[in-house]
Amino acid sequence: MIRKILFITFVSTVFAINSIQNDVMYDFLNLGVNAKVQALGNTGIVTGTGAEATMYNPANLFNVPHKNLVFSMNPLYFDVNHLYAFYSMNSKQDPFTKIGIGFIKLSIDGIEERQNIGQTSPIGTISASDYALILATSKLITYSTSIGFNVGLIGSDYRENSNDFFMTFGVNHLANDIKMRLASTFQLYNNAGYKYSIGATSYGFNSFQPTVVLDIYSHNRYMATYISLGLEYTVTDSFSLLAGYDKEHLTMGLSTGLFDSVDFNYAAVFAALGTRHQFSFNLGI
Repeated sequence: MIRKILFITFVSTVFAINSIQNDVMYDFLNLGVNAKVQALGNTGIVTGTGAEATMYNPANLFNVPHKNLVFSMNPLYFDVNHLYAFYSMNSKQDPFTKIGIGFIKLSIDGIEERQNIGQTSPIGTISASDYALILATSKLITYSTSIGFNVGLIGSDYRENSNDFFMTFGVNHLANDIKMRLASTFQLYNNAGYKYSIGATSYGFNSFQPTVVLDIYSHNRYMATYISLGLEYTVTDSFSLLAGYDKEHLTMGLSTGLFDSVDFNYAAVFAALGTRHQFSFNLGI
């Protein structure tokens, strides 16, 4: 009963906060790295428990199997593509430490290039891309609590003065007495302010696992808050149905085990430009 009251109180508090639907960080980092996480409303600081934790919450790396690989190539809209790959492993020096590395790239192909403004016929086409390289580490400090840290380098091949870096500090705590997992991150960008996130997921509702995340962005004197919601329904041990709410977008998808160590995930995001489909594979190595 206590865990239910705490979870309902947390959700009610999040909904009570005035939410401003704007991002102040780099958009291509918010597209979701791992389709399962995206289908769950992009609630990655809690539900990102594969190698993608390198990006979302490095403290969650300690929930990852010994070696884990997550990758995907996602066609978004027209000639826009989203690529990501993440890998994590145990530290050879310390059994209570894990290491993760990740790469994200958003590319746009077929951009028409014109020599003069107003010219009707393009002289050719070019491509443009944003990308990020991320390194992370996680350490178990008690049997139920882990902490993590990452650093990411951001670059672009078409925008001037676009290089930036960010750091993330994360905490993950398993509260078995109330059957909830709690997580919090603080992400600091060199040129784009900071983001504070707090989230919780409950694993005490049999086949249902609800998740809620609150994000607070700040850039100079501008601040925005929004919520993300996720719900996973476990049909069998190897098949789950997923649904969520990522800001103003509804999400849904599925997660299934193809083999003993290979999972396939699919997400559909119902956005203003149309439905965005995302696919990913999670491999235990």
